[in-house]
Amino acid sequence: MVGLGLAVALALLPSATAQGAAGPSPQAGATRCAVPDQEDLHAGFTNVPYLGPTMPVEDGLGDVAANVDRVWFFDRFAGAAGMPPWKPWARILPGPLRGFNELVFGDAYFLISDADVTWTFPAGVIPDPPMSVQLVAGGNNVTYFGDPG
Repeated sequence: MVGLGLAVALALLPSATAQGAAGPSPQAGATRCAVPDQEDLHAGFTNVPYLGPTMPVEDGLGDVAANVDRVWFFDRFAGAAGMPPWKPWARILPGPLRGFNELVFGDAYFLISDADVTWTFPAGVIPDPPMSVQLVAGGNNVTYFGDPG
């Protein structure tokens, strides 16, 4: 089992508690957890962070591409703006019908796998994990990089 305290959560915030455009300020002395190089996927839906370098979806899926044919991204900013927040990617969809074409470091995705597999992220340069994440009113599906302790 991988994760090292890295958590992904779908949270609903009422308008009154949503963070502003700048997002929350990091706490003094805050630390980030180590970024794992793989995540376990389970047969069916798994909500996981993508922790490889930003790249096209098919390349980012790497060793699990044969097991994963659909990926969903929850775009919290689109949802807050009143647009459909769910963005699909499927190998069978023509490019113009795909909601996104790249996996972005630190974003959370729902992957649909046909088996229990371990997803090893592609090697490459990744940015430092953020010290804070902007939350919006309504749904948020984000990756938490803080110290789990």
